[in-house]
Amino acid sequence: FADGETISFSGTSRSGGAISGSYKIDMASETPDTMQDLLSAIEDAFSSEVNATVDTSGRIVVTDKYTGASQLSITSISHTGTDPQGEFFGTVLTTNTDGQEGRYAMAITATDDGSNHLVLRSDDYGSTSFTISQVSDPSGTNKEVVIGSEANTTIAGPEIVAGTAWGDIDTTDGAANDITNGAVISYTGTDHSGNSVSDSYTINNKAVDTVQGLLTDIEGAFGLSAGSVTVDANGKINIT
Repeated sequence: FADGETISFSGTSRSGGAISGSYKIDMASETPDTMQDLLSAIEDAFSSEVNATVDTSGRIVVTDKYTGASQLSITSISHTGTDPQGEFFGTVLTTNTDGQEGRYAMAITATDDGSNHLVLRSDDYGSTSFTISQVSDPSGTNKEVVIGSEANTTIAGPEIVAGTAWGDIDTTDGAANDITNGAVISYTGTDHSGNSVSDSYTINNKAVDTVQGLLTDIEGAFGLSAGSVTVDANGKINIT
């Protein structure tokens, strides 16, 4: 690199907005620029919502600071100058090339229910006794997770309410995926203080136990006041 060259980068923010920025190398000052100056420029361009670092292989890694839904991406990074130094930065990697599959990997399908809610479903076992994880949102709006399958209905009527018995909730795939006695709903997340929370709720008697039992259980586990966890007509749990 030479003094005065410009490094340009572009991508999208966690909300999907277009991001572009550039950094000009200053090697003539009393304190010449370092790699950290470029990383800081990237973080500033993304409104300090990301951490920009360099890994042990010399790759620039941009990580979202927050959990939850995010459209963060880096689509290009390059430099231009008067000297023919070639393409230093190479190709942007968007795949999880360093990820590792567990010993008991399970096929999962992730979908959007049409309202920007993430729905996770086992390809083999449906949604019964499925682990759900509440995620935080830095915007401060409600957080939502889904009970069971993508489209829940009840035998008695079109709505799922806090007083709905678990035995009245069917999934779209028929009786084979209906909730059974002993089904366990596990949930993990962080409370308002940033502490990790992991707990579960067991449906002992689906004819008697209601959705409110799960809501109360979540409130207790996360230290929330009564009424902080509700369920809407589509079976989505709202945590405020």
